[in-house]
Amino acid sequence: GLMANQSNDFNTPPELVSPIKEFWGGSINLDPCSNGTSIVNSLRSYSLPVNSINQGWGLAREIRTTVFVNPPYAPYYISNNGFVLSPAQYNDMLKREYSIAGADSWERYTIYSWLCKGVTESKIGCELIYLIPARGTGSMVWQCVIYPFADAVCYLKKRVPFWENGEPCKGPDGKVSPGTFDCALVYFGTEAKRFKQHFSKLGYVVIQDRS
Repeated sequence: GLMANQSNDFNTPPELVSPIKEFWGGSINLDPCSNGTSIVNSLRSYSLPVNSINQGWGLAREIRTTVFVNPPYAPYYISNNGFVLSPAQYNDMLKREYSIAGADSWERYTIYSWLCKGVTESKIGCELIYLIPARGTGSMVWQCVIYPFADAVCYLKKRVPFWENGEPCKGPDGKVSPGTFDCALVYFGTEAKRFKQHFSKLGYVVIQDRS
């Protein structure tokens, strides 16, 4: 896609998809950040240019919906008619004063946007696990969303290789290359204790006491 150079099309590797599915009894109801080569195989999915932040994620208020979110890590812009641009492309468009046919409004999205959506959906029956970079813990993402609202966080102890086009990403030497930054699984749901038991093998789990 347009955003491959922004590393927004990388896929969650099987060594994380499998334990997430196990935690939820074998399947994931919704993947709102899917793409053509994803191996999450959720029951429902959305992928760009569909703007899934504007969709309702829950099946129904009474039914728990399990949602796995591996959001685009780089910021991006999406237009009212589904065009997606990186910040560089967007700034170039403004600078050169051209417009894209049919696009009259643009929204900027970041990991923060995706996590705010998760807080909203968690209040109306969704149970969510996010895979995000574990950096910038002084940022709004952590200070304003994760620490106040998430129920548990697993700080992964090893850097996992993301996948691209159905295989692990490789470095210039042709060897499988793990990510260049640490990641965390962030959980919004009612089973924080079970989350801790289940994911402790992957990293250090902190339960955030909401009592």
